[in-house]
Amino acid sequence: MLKKLPLLFYSFLFLFVFFSGNILNAKTIKVVAGPTPDAKGILYVKTGGTGDGSSWSNALGELRTAVESTNSAILQIWVAAGTYTPMYGKTFLLKRDIKIYGGFTGTENDIQQRDLKTNITILKGLSNTIIKTEGLTEVSVLDGFTMIDGFTDYNTSGTPGFGGAISNRSSSLTISNCIFKDNKASSGGAIYSFSGYPKIKNCTFINHKSNTIYNDSNSALIADCTFEKNMSLTSAIKNEKSVVEITNCNFTENKGEDGGAVYNERSTVTFTNCNFSNNISSYGSSGNNGGGAIFNAWISTIKIYNCSFVKNSASRHGGAIVSNNYCNVLIVNSIFANNSAKTKANEIYSTADNTLNIINSTFVNAGEDAITLDSGSVNFTNCIVWTDINIDHSSTYTSKNSIILGKTDSTNGNLDATGINDTQIFKNPSTEDYTLPEGGIAINKGNNSLYDSSIYGTLDLSGKTRINETVIDLGAYEFFNGSLGIEDTAKPTFIAYPNPVKGGIFTIENSATDGIAVLYDISGKQVKMVKIENGKAEVNITNLPKGIYLLKTFNGKAFKIIVE
Repeated sequence: MLKKLPLLFYSFLFLFVFFSGNILNAKTIKVVAGPTPDAKGILYVKTGGTGDGSSWSNALGELRTAVESTNSAILQIWVAAGTYTPMYGKTFLLKRDIKIYGGFTGTENDIQQRDLKTNITILKGLSNTIIKTEGLTEVSVLDGFTMIDGFTDYNTSGTPGFGGAISNRSSSLTISNCIFKDNKASSGGAIYSFSGYPKIKNCTFINHKSNTIYNDSNSALIADCTFEKNMSLTSAIKNEKSVVEITNCNFTENKGEDGGAVYNERSTVTFTNCNFSNNISSYGSSGNNGGGAIFNAWISTIKIYNCSFVKNSASRHGGAIVSNNYCNVLIVNSIFANNSAKTKANEIYSTADNTLNIINSTFVNAGEDAITLDSGSVNFTNCIVWTDINIDHSSTYTSKNSIILGKTDSTNGNLDATGINDTQIFKNPSTEDYTLPEGGIAINKGNNSLYDSSIYGTLDLSGKTRINETVIDLGAYEFFNGSLGIEDTAKPTFIAYPNPVKGGIFTIENSATDGIAVLYDISGKQVKMVKIENGKAEVNITNLPKGIYLLKTFNGKAFKIIVE
């Protein structure tokens, strides 16, 4: 035993010296700090960064590290151009309120210095949803990103995947100035939102293979967005048990079995200043297969203000709209032209006790079966229906102060259509100009008391004052003659600035009159529509490619806008 003491003694002595030396030299061990914002609360992220995020020169390299930080001093995250992934099978999880901006070069000190078109900031999925949110308030912002290749599908137990790019649960964040492309999910290829109030502004959605946005028991605002070439069993947007406002949006070349562009079920949905063109309801397994633009499935309230439905088509019923099962639909100041369906109703098909109230709208060039009611009712007020309607014996229709092709009834202010041709109603129908001509029979033939401007708005489809002179006109467009409209020597003068514009926003101003302004690309395709209020409007062209555009205002003025 005594012989073992020296060995034990030296062993303890060695351990004491070793640990003492390390403790004494602890100051040489480098401790890596967590994400640290600058004095303004901004955290910086840049591909290849190795710092703590306190500046561009000391930027973090991983976005996932930034968004999942618990440091409450972080108020904003600025992300430089590049491609960021959340790692294979992972996601960017947002669990607290924060503002996240992309589109930087990595030198800016002011958010207005961003150039989103040049500094493309990509969030790329790797076999999972790209972003998931939980419990965020309206303080949260996601702005300036391109989201691609997000993917989530049914799992092994048969549970569907929700949200290819974004899965938003119980959150009210703003998603703005983003591009969504080639994302896929069993529900919500780009965005799935449940029990929240997201605001989706100035975003573009392209080439998704499932319903692009799925609002599930949700409230949502979708404004100034473009939906193009998306394909789904239902449509580009699916609204279920939701309250949704869709404003200033363009739906082009989308394809779905039940509604090429929008599907509504047990929802309240309002469309304002939207354009639906060349959308298709294709034939498939759903059994409904209708509504080239919109399919209303169940017990929904749908309001459509100042919208255009042009050249949409359906493999079965309703080239523009199908409305089923106890829906209430209000259509005001809108036009339906050149839509088609293979079986019934080139424009609107309605069944199962729906109610359609159609006010100051125009239906034209839709063949022999434009509007079909299998049951329910339709009420036309101050309308031009220059196409055939088909009313089943169990349905009812009324018309007041309207002109309907083939109808001779002149009671209730209606016009007898006998002997009338389309050139007496429209300015130039051969070129699809369905505004009213000087001396046209639809001018001053409406009933002002049947048009409530506090509900239906004060502007016609082109953005002119809805009631000119003393009596409202029929159809979607109000007539303005040379002394009161475009040729008026006292017409307002608009200005647009900056021009040329380099990304972001340009402003149009007019000191006197409000109305609508529309931006067209060089091919004549409408790309933006804005409402001028209090003499001013801002046009966000963040996601538009460089080139020459034409801005037309409601008073006939046109400006060449150069986007650099």
